[in-house]
Amino acid sequence: MEKHTARSVALSLLNAMEDGKLSHIALKSPALSSLSNQDKEFAVRCICGVIERKITLDYFLSLYTKKLKKNLRNILRLGLYQIQYMNS
Repeated sequence: MEKHTARSVALSLLNAMEDGKLSHIALKSPALSSLSNQDKEFAVRCICGVIERKITLDYFLSLYTKKLKKNLRNILRLGLYQIQYMNS
């Protein structure tokens, strides 16, 4: 069985949301529930933060990139969100 990390779960759920899954349903994912409490809090904070700051994150990404595939775009959003808005 593959062990999920907080970042991999966050990425998976952000990708699912871009495919049309509603955020409140995605946040009830079994993959999220399988994480430790600390990792779950981190993943939820990343997911909610990316959703909240999506327009700003996409603006900054557009300064350096053109059209990106969904997975890569969400990886960059997560990374940029962590660098800009988190202290960890």
